[in-house]
Amino acid sequence: MADYHINRRIMIQGLAAAGGAAILPGQGFAQGALVEAAVKEAKLVIYTDLAVEIAQALTAGFKARYPGIDVNFFRGDTGQVTQRFETESAAGRHEADVVTNTDRQAKQLAAKGFTQPFASSHIDKYPKELRAPGDAWSPYSSVQFGIAWNSDKIRDSDAPASWDDLLLPKWAGQLGMQDPLQGGGAAIWVATLYGLWGEDRWSDYMRRLGAQKIRFGRYLEVRDMAASGEVAVHVVAYPSFTQPLIDRGAPLKWKLMDPVIYTALTVNLSKNARNPNAGRLFIEYLTSEEGQQLLASRAQIPAMPAKLPPVFASIAKVTLVPQAIELEAQKFDFFQSKIREFLVR
Repeated sequence: MADYHINRRIMIQGLAAAGGAAILPGQGFAQGALVEAAVKEAKLVIYTDLAVEIAQALTAGFKARYPGIDVNFFRGDTGQVTQRFETESAAGRHEADVVTNTDRQAKQLAAKGFTQPFASSHIDKYPKELRAPGDAWSPYSSVQFGIAWNSDKIRDSDAPASWDDLLLPKWAGQLGMQDPLQGGGAAIWVATLYGLWGEDRWSDYMRRLGAQKIRFGRYLEVRDMAASGEVAVHVVAYPSFTQPLIDRGAPLKWKLMDPVIYTALTVNLSKNARNPNAGRLFIEYLTSEEGQQLLASRAQIPAMPAKLPPVFASIAKVTLVPQAIELEAQKFDFFQSKIREFLVR
């Protein structure tokens, strides 16, 4: 266990260790106690929105480091994963021990009492802006919003260089985008631009963008349409979702667009986890240097700055703008109405 260290300052809330010994909030424990308790539970269930191959790599790495813990995961889009976890939690069906999603969904789940705080012993190595108040959740990655384009159809010099470039007549019928009515990154992108630009500029932009005859679908569907050439440009594309396809030979390229909106990807411990120790141990693994390096090796963007791979070096050079989470919630009905009026017709 040379790469794994449990911090004696770690705060465990409501942990009933195997054998009935409770580890109380603020109580330290000897190195290896969490590992021992997790191995006694012998099982871990993860609900995740990570790509299947990334989830498989993480679970394989976790199982190799901690033999004896059987790991199962359910994979879906962020909205699907969060909805399933929330529905089951509300019904008292506590299947998942941990769930991954975004900071937006994590905040909602915490507010409803479906998750519980956990302070990773590695959290001090993460940027303060990604960390949750009271350690309500743990960041493990981040997503930035830009575009991707099919390099067989578009020369690099001709690719859109700004959000406004998407309004040019040549892109009519050539754009694909996640359906913002289904939530996800496209929806928060719409709301954040409203907060940044003001209603007049925003309304004019969204109306003209909607006139471009955009093809809508789920995020991965649109990404794959861009890779196959069904659309030329993927609007609100994430580098960490595009780069793996590039590495496998897909004719795609990506760039960030100013303003560069970002979201933190989070891992959350279920309030009523059946295997809480295994859940905590997985969070420790995912946020450790080993877990972060594994993400980096799979063309993901680790939240730990020291592990950012060279292919994503440009991300460190831009000014990132946080999502307008509160604004979206406050004006939810307004945005839904305007999205139907301007974009999804």
